[in-house]
Amino acid sequence: MKLLVKTTVGIIVNIAIMLAVIFGLSGSWEWQAGWIFFVLYILMLTATMIPLLQNKKLLKERLKPLIQKGQNKIDKIIVSIFLLFMYGWFIIMPLEFRYQWNAAFPDWLVLIGIIGFLIADILLYFVFKQNSFLIAIVKKQKNQKVVSDGLYSVVRHPMYMAIVLLMLSGSLVLSSLSGLLVFLCASITLYIRIIFEEKLLEKELTGYTDYKKKVTKRLIPFLI
Repeated sequence: MKLLVKTTVGIIVNIAIMLAVIFGLSGSWEWQAGWIFFVLYILMLTATMIPLLQNKKLLKERLKPLIQKGQNKIDKIIVSIFLLFMYGWFIIMPLEFRYQWNAAFPDWLVLIGIIGFLIADILLYFVFKQNSFLIAIVKKQKNQKVVSDGLYSVVRHPMYMAIVLLMLSGSLVLSSLSGLLVFLCASITLYIRIIFEEKLLEKELTGYTDYKKKVTKRLIPFLI
């Protein structure tokens, strides 16, 4: 019951903050692209919470902060940098609209952004459905096994793939050039974390080296 209450409160606070960020910083409740982005964001929360509510142990872990006591120092630095980019991404896009820094992207490009965001939502659903070891920090877990089926048979880090797609798509939805720039910086930071994470997993997780030979792409199918 406590976990459910904590989760519910967290979701409500998250939604309230997102409303304040999008429409408070943009200075307009009539920002149509902002509403589209907000709805897509709600769908993203829904897509992640459905599988997490079915896995209470993982839900409890995901409610913990991304920076924790005992976490590897290098990982703390990488995550801190990524969070700065992520929070900056949410903040700069409505400010860009407010002060008219943004360009008007063509409708077809915005539509691609909407579709891409929806695909990212679906990817996040299946990622949390398929991997019970998807905790917030990089460490070897008790009884952890290599997950190699589903999305993990296509790329080794599908959650990061979904995050990259989400940030790219969100920038297109809001016609934000600044958002695209921050997306690039955040993506590079995530890729650095992937390299660090894989070095740890190769040392500590049995079978991960063989898995890397089987699934050769880290982040984007057929590319990298």
